[in-house]
Amino acid sequence: MAQVVYNSFVNRLICMSPFEVVHGYKLRKPLDILLMSLYARIFKLAESFTHKIQNLHGKITKQIQASNA
Repeated sequence: MAQVVYNSFVNRLICMSPFEVVHGYKLRKPLDILLMSLYARIFKLAESFTHKIQNLHGKITKQIQASNA
């Protein structure tokens, strides 16, 4: 439980939680966890999710570089 709480807190430097950095979306709360169609989750969103993660990591890299400068 403590790990879930830690991973859901927004980091001040990158303005995102560690969970969001790794997975590309905000941590779902218990009420948000509903069964989704596997087809909707995997096939329809796979390409856009990949691009989202790449853009997210690029944005985080820029924020860290700006903070270090």
